[in-house]
Amino acid sequence: MDAGPPDRVPPDWWVENLPRVRAFVQRRLRPELARLESPSDVVQSACRELLADLDREAGWHSGGRLLRWRLLRRALRKIVQKHRFHAAHRRDTGKVLGGGAVEAVLESASGPLGKVVAAEQTERLAQAMQRLPERYQRVIEWVHFDRLPHVEVGQRMGRSEDASKMLLSRAMAKLAEELSRG
Repeated sequence: MDAGPPDRVPPDWWVENLPRVRAFVQRRLRPELARLESPSDVVQSACRELLADLDREAGWHSGGRLLRWRLLRRALRKIVQKHRFHAAHRRDTGKVLGGGAVEAVLESASGPLGKVVAAEQTERLAQAMQRLPERYQRVIEWVHFDRLPHVEVGQRMGRSEDASKMLLSRAMAKLAEELSRG
């Protein structure tokens, strides 16, 4: 991997920090996604983005914990992006990536990084929910937030239990589509 201009990031910084970043990615890369993406590829992609940012930003000092934090943040975002990419190209994401993989990655990030990423994701979810038809919003809220059984959701909506499940399935597909649009 190209370590970038030597005056921006010294080679010993890479030697010290890349193993830590790779271990970070391995801990957060769920097995379902690890079958599709290697930790090294995720780290390399995050490094490439970091170097591009450093080239654009004047006055950045080389090395340091702040630089490692920025690299870890990019690596975590890469994991989430890779999950979304693979999930968007599969009809049945449960078989390929398992349910809740993105949420598990975000929950595993602790400290300030986890809070920043969680806040960003919460805002994106709220915006995507607002773009859904009202019936989709209601079924998602009742099932996922209020944890109501489909029997009760169906009664509230004047539908059968099976129709409630089908509506939730359509709503979740539409929500995933909205989230992928950004």
